[in-house]
Amino acid sequence: MFVLYDPDTMYIYSKRASKRGAAISMAALKKNKKNVVIGSEEEYNKYNILVPVVSIGSGKTVMIPRSDVGTCCDPSMDIYWSM
Repeated sequence: MFVLYDPDTMYIYSKRASKRGAAISMAALKKNKKNVVIGSEEEYNKYNILVPVVSIGSGKTVMIPRSDVGTCCDPSMDIYWSM
């Protein structure tokens, strides 16, 4: 399985079964000026490390995957607490 993701935010754009399918998807994403990298799931998981964030609910530091920072799964964001 090939993963197309943003190397800065670790956001996954899509997953493809073949390298050819991933290359086609990558070309489409590049037209939209997206920063995209093709990698295996193992590579993606190796770089999707845990990072510390401060929870706005408790004020404590918690560790979450880098890909969840800034999303609804991030306890340092208001959207996490409003769901």
